[in-house]
Amino acid sequence: MKEDGVAMNTVIYTTMIKAYQKSYQLEKALEIYETMLEEMQLNKDVAPNIVTFNSLLDCCVRCFDVAQATQIFRQMLEPDAPAACKPDLITYSIMIKGYCKDRNIEEAFMTQQRMEQAGIKSDFALYKSLVIGCVKNNQMEMALKVYQNMRTLGINSSNVYRLEKKGGAACAEETRTPDFDPQDLSEFHDICRQA
Repeated sequence: MKEDGVAMNTVIYTTMIKAYQKSYQLEKALEIYETMLEEMQLNKDVAPNIVTFNSLLDCCVRCFDVAQATQIFRQMLEPDAPAACKPDLITYSIMIKGYCKDRNIEEAFMTQQRMEQAGIKSDFALYKSLVIGCVKNNQMEMALKVYQNMRTLGINSSNVYRLEKKGGAACAEETRTPDFDPQDLSEFHDICRQA
């Protein structure tokens, strides 16, 4: 693209990384990332952002390179990392899913704890990853505890997110099912079957 005179920017590079992410080509995604970092020295319009990092992390996890994902994740946690690159819920969810796939359930729980200390709340997808991770690690009691904690917090698969126009500004409204029947474990069993 550069050869064709197209001015490169964060969106173009991130789109290329996402394409490699979807086709499980980690080496190519990392090459694009390295090119971004080199070019960023001369052109601030190519600085990686949170979408860049999340795409790269997801590519690492999809390609079973959790060590590489961890290295990139740690860069994001550095005190001098740009604010636009600080981990968000998606970042933490990717890492937790990666640790669970890698059968490192302890690191998954420590990552969730770090996330919540940063003021980011866990959602259904994150809890589902933790339950599946516990099941894959033959820790059924822990899986059930995680599930029950999730439900006690009012988080379940029927959570509904919708955007409404209120006072000229769009805002997200989350509806949670407040009642939790501790005897109804059908959702838990559905999640366990996905492990």
